[in-house]
Amino acid sequence: MQNYEVFLNAEFRAGIAAALGLSDSSIQVSESGRVVAEYKYFIRNGKPFRPNYLYDAVYVESKAIGSNASRNAYWLKLSAVLVGKLHEARIQTINLVPSFSDVRPFTWCRFWASPFYSVYLTKDSVPESSARKEIKKALRAGYTVERATQVDVGGLFDCLVSTETRQNLPGAYSKTFTADALGRLLRLCPSLVFYICKKDGAVAGFRLVIHDGSNTAHDWLAAVDAQHLPNGISDLLLHHAATDLFRSGCEFFDLHGANVPNVQFFKFKHGGILIQSFRVSTLGHIFRSLLWNSLYGVYVRIASFYRRKSIPKDAP
Repeated sequence: MQNYEVFLNAEFRAGIAAALGLSDSSIQVSESGRVVAEYKYFIRNGKPFRPNYLYDAVYVESKAIGSNASRNAYWLKLSAVLVGKLHEARIQTINLVPSFSDVRPFTWCRFWASPFYSVYLTKDSVPESSARKEIKKALRAGYTVERATQVDVGGLFDCLVSTETRQNLPGAYSKTFTADALGRLLRLCPSLVFYICKKDGAVAGFRLVIHDGSNTAHDWLAAVDAQHLPNGISDLLLHHAATDLFRSGCEFFDLHGANVPNVQFFKFKHGGILIQSFRVSTLGHIFRSLLWNSLYGVYVRIASFYRRKSIPKDAP
């Protein structure tokens, strides 16, 4: 079974908070002086903040003994108290780990639960022929991948900017993961692993993976310089990271996210297995997200129109 305890780990969270300039906070339920339920979250500029779609840290104690009915009642009682406190704190949305599959306490307290899909690899996962072809192409072109202990943070940051430009998401990554922040992540977070793809000594792309030595690693951040993208290095990076993690004793590699058609296809062709979790949100948050997505879609269409208009008619 996959392990998600790293997201509750105090040392891991302290390192992330220090590196990214965040505060770490929690909402707790206590009984007889001990914590029996807890939600941990980061804060930026006074508001809850989730750096690049991390799973949220939610813990609810389970009763080890007793009938099924009594264990269920105990868990639901603690969950209801915790969810009530989340509402009081105006928590808008939570990404639950896949092992937290019972979302009834949230839906009973005016949260809306929607499925969120991810893909994970195991040591028995085998890339399909299309992925193997891309890997060979990258290797023939002279690209290499290493598990880095020292990194060119400037090169990593350039890859992030290139990726968000290509995806038409200005500031989506670079605002949080600045060059200085990437350097601090490497120094302050021993549970993070940087896989760097290079050609002729220059950074072409990278993947940032969370692995605390447990049986599960978590893909967190990836970026590729647009000029190197056609050369198969995305496949090479993922394959190298997975191979290295499984050799080090990891059993599961959660690739975090399979909700976009092109993204899920890329992950499945490496032998991925689908896994479902839940995202719970207030109706107010859902409404604001829909409104924002609609407005952003209009902006993208308008920007694309004017870009086409600005290209000379005789341009190649």
